[in-house]
Amino acid sequence: MEQLEIVERYLERLRRMNEGNNSLKWEDRHFHQDDVYSFFVHCNHLRDWILKLNKIGITKADIKKFILDNKPIQICADLANSAKHCRLERKPWSGGHPHIAGTTHQSSKMYSELGVKSEFIIFVENESYDALEIAEECWKLWSSFIDKFKKIANNKRLTRMRGKNAAHL
Repeated sequence: MEQLEIVERYLERLRRMNEGNNSLKWEDRHFHQDDVYSFFVHCNHLRDWILKLNKIGITKADIKKFILDNKPIQICADLANSAKHCRLERKPWSGGHPHIAGTTHQSSKMYSELGVKSEFIIFVENESYDALEIAEECWKLWSSFIDKFKKIANNKRLTRMRGKNAAHL
């Protein structure tokens, strides 16, 4: 699915940003925050893509339960919705209003003007989270969620095939 690939590319950008392994100039360091928000927007859109391209039987109820069961996914949804709509207009999934409030930038290469290491902290109510850690967890959770349903769909397909083969005996 194309959207999974987009999310994975943004996650790789966040990893490089966090390591300082990039070609960003110091004066452009604020571009990193755009990448953080873009990751969460694209990651949140996975639910829409899954429902639209769904060939493995995932329902809206399955996705809602998945979101309710996973705090990183809730934070992702709330960050994405507030980034898209300026502020959350409905009840937040996470129980708060996540926002990026802590940012650290430093030059990653001592004698080069290129390369900026950036770290972001997400605040939700009285708790703080590392943005990269939340992004990594969201990626793992969505990947596991999709894989689980793929396995269920494959098992159903195998069961149907066995049933057809048994009928031919």
